Amino acid sequence: MKKTHSIILFILLAAIVLAAISRLCVFDVLTILQDDEQPTLMQGDRVLLNRWSYGYRVPYIKTYHRYASRPAGRGEWVAFNHPIVGKGARPDTSRVCIGKVLAAPGDTIWFGNKGNISAFRNYANGCIWPFILPASGTYIHINPTSPWLLPLYTTMINRYEPDSITTRGDKLFLENKPIEYYRFNRNYYWFKSENEDNLSDSRSYGPVPEECLLGKLQTILYSFDPLLPWTNRWRRNRTLIPIQ
Repeated sequence: MKKTHSIILFILLAAIVLAAISRLCVFDVLTILQDDEQPTLMQGDRVLLNRWSYGYRVPYIKTYHRYASRPAGRGEWVAFNHPIVGKGARPDTSRVCIGKVLAAPGDTIWFGNKGNISAFRNYANGCIWPFILPASGTYIHINPTSPWLLPLYTTMINRYEPDSITTRGDKLFLENKPIEYYRFNRNYYWFKSENEDNLSDSRSYGPVPEECLLGKLQTILYSFDPLLPWTNRWRRNRTLIPIQ
């Protein structure tokens, strides 16, 4: 009898350990806490996160490393750590955000004089200034003619890159030497919200370094409406729905 109990206990412990490892290294379940991303995501959705979608991000010890790395695609829903944590700080310590990829490393997006942003040049809404999203190892011309690009690139470099730069007027200085081009060391993404009125996207925190990516949101497993009595909370029409 004792042997049977020991076997059962071993099986239970093994199942718990395997579930914990799977959740840490392969999959996770995120709860959507707000209605900012309707209609794709709703408050109360439980969403499956695949941590291997863009390669597995190894827990930080000293440096960043990702196994089997691959880029996130435009239009994909991604979970990532909030990028603003301070220069040199670990991105895996910040809160988890979600967003839809508008632009990937090397893509060009367009800025307008009223803060408008578009994936293509759009004269109708004033999006005429090209912003090249940096890819690792590429040189980018820092164009001073746009009121948005110079401060945006300056903030990115000082926040995420190994160098510190300054601006004087419309010129950029690295180690007190004027520069027009800068070689970026990281890949960056631009995220947008499904709801244009929700500013919790790259319009507020800027481009997101690749190090912050956690994985792809794949499936709405199930959903509960938190505003209804518990007996009626389950949304039957939001069960096992692929996220597109």
